[in-house]
Amino acid sequence: MAGENLVRDSFDPSGEVEAAAELLLDPNPRVHGPCFEKLLSSGPLAIPHLRRLVDCGDPGARARILSLMRKIEIREWGEGFRAFLRRGNFSFEDCLFQLCFLPRPLFQKKSLQNQLDQWAEILSERVQGKGSKGIAKELWKFLGGELGFRGDQHTYYHPDNCFLDQVIKNRKGIPISLCSLYLCIGERIGLDLEGVALPGHFILRVCGTRPVLMDPFHEGCILTKKACIERLSNMGYGLTRDDLNGVSSESMVLRSINNLIHSYENRKNREMVQALKAARAEMVAFIRRY
Repeated sequence: MAGENLVRDSFDPSGEVEAAAELLLDPNPRVHGPCFEKLLSSGPLAIPHLRRLVDCGDPGARARILSLMRKIEIREWGEGFRAFLRRGNFSFEDCLFQLCFLPRPLFQKKSLQNQLDQWAEILSERVQGKGSKGIAKELWKFLGGELGFRGDQHTYYHPDNCFLDQVIKNRKGIPISLCSLYLCIGERIGLDLEGVALPGHFILRVCGTRPVLMDPFHEGCILTKKACIERLSNMGYGLTRDDLNGVSSESMVLRSINNLIHSYENRKNREMVQALKAARAEMVAFIRRY
């Protein structure tokens, strides 16, 4: 994993990487370029040396160091994401957490997985013996009512609403990220759930003999197929029942990446956009292969 690579011990027997890092503190700008290239090519090997210099008293040097660290982290994340997909053993949850390493290379995945395990254990008892509608109500009652997960109407396009770790932390998200949370918890206890992509929206289907559609973004509202089609028809979309088919978890990841690209484009963060576009290309290739 990219995040794991960045925390490994430094091995710099010749001292060249450490020396290049320290030269970033030099006030002479002419030495910065060669040092920058040396450190960038050293990848994660440079991170421990750079991290030790972050708290230097020179604001300009600090900015150079942080910028270089971020470039290395983003590059390492891209390589890690590509390697993750090319292993072929796809896991929806692991892929969502892999995305979280992009802005936060050191985030603790295991602690969040433990949290999801605990929530799933609580929910397991409550959905026991219930039909699809009852399961949908219990999902919302626990996740929306007790835990407070809500749709973020006010800062909808903030990147945090797309990253599962931040959705869990902030208890809010956009439609697809909330549905992703439900799916990750539901999978732990064997619930038959699937995401349903609509124009400009995303909802969840609780499958079964009498499946129901629910909307985690809008307070767990339960929708019939007919009501869903009528609502979208009133918005100008000519949908049929066939348009309410479920989407694959791989397609959900791809859609999440597209949302992140849009969010970072709005923030004019070119480095993040480039990294995510490369990840999108890898995801598209993965879907075509499998």
